[in-house]
Amino acid sequence: YLSHLESLLVQISPKECLICVHDKQESTAKKLTTILDNNRILVTEVKKSSLNASNLESDLDKLLNKSDNKEITINSMLEQKWLSKEAIAGVLDYLNLLGDDSNYESFQFNEINLRQFVKLDATAVHSLDLFPNAVNDSMTNKTNRTLFQVLNNCRTLSGQRLLAQLIRQPLTDINKIEERLDIIEYFVKNYDIRQDLSEIYLKKVPDLSRIYKKLHSKRATLQDCYRIYLMTKILPNFENCLIRDESDECLAMKQNFSDKLRVICAELSKLSKALEGVIDEERIESNGEFWIKADYDDDLKELRKRLDRFEEEANAVYKAVDREITKEQKEDKSVVKLESS
Repeated sequence: YLSHLESLLVQISPKECLICVHDKQESTAKKLTTILDNNRILVTEVKKSSLNASNLESDLDKLLNKSDNKEITINSMLEQKWLSKEAIAGVLDYLNLLGDDSNYESFQFNEINLRQFVKLDATAVHSLDLFPNAVNDSMTNKTNRTLFQVLNNCRTLSGQRLLAQLIRQPLTDINKIEERLDIIEYFVKNYDIRQDLSEIYLKKVPDLSRIYKKLHSKRATLQDCYRIYLMTKILPNFENCLIRDESDECLAMKQNFSDKLRVICAELSKLSKALEGVIDEERIESNGEFWIKADYDDDLKELRKRLDRFEEEANAVYKAVDREITKEQKEDKSVVKLESS
């Protein structure tokens, strides 16, 4: 079972692992610690009391997305695997997920099937040179010593994370392998489509995972909303680019990308219009400041008038001081420079 555990760790690449060990010198505990160390996973010890699963069913009912409709499956699975109940309870306690209302109904519960991917361990990852392993050898290093570095021509951070995931999870299902190869063949044959996606559209895609986390934790700024707005504007370009050559239609491409993009574009059209009516694009383009349009609200209109008046007064003072100092130093051009932070 420890070999299965290590295979799982390689596949999902977690940053931290919570363990509850009574005797660190016990052989299984030593082996577990060694496996975690070999995979560079932070080990955090938790107390036995944090593994109390007596209220787990009600806790999960609060945290899981109701649209998932997996309550029966989850309850029956947890009843058969009581150790998993304690493990989940420990994670909920450690992360204090129930202490933040924004976490309610925002999680999904999925069971991992180890058989869908080729089994790898830390030794295999190292021996096959899949990823950079030196501390000072970053994932973006261009020395091309590892498989990841050879394949990493990604234009986005999300793409780099997905590439790392695909390398860690080699498929075993022949149908999915063929499907992936069909998509690759489509891009190989259609150079113009591949080039436009890589050189034009993908360069404009922000780190959506990071923005999502900020939105979920209610730390997103107006700048993040503007990035989402720009993304909604370029999504139709992705769809049009992918279906440019209908004579060489790829079923796998259509099912996995084109059709899904069409649905997403339709769903985001209202959001795009809403953001367009709120964000002051002129001010962003003129001086890089992110503002809500003043005509969105009467109070904002009044504040906008006051700010404009203050700016005029500040500019008048600046010009007067500049004229005076320039005159004193007998210079032909302005000598006063304003900085802002």
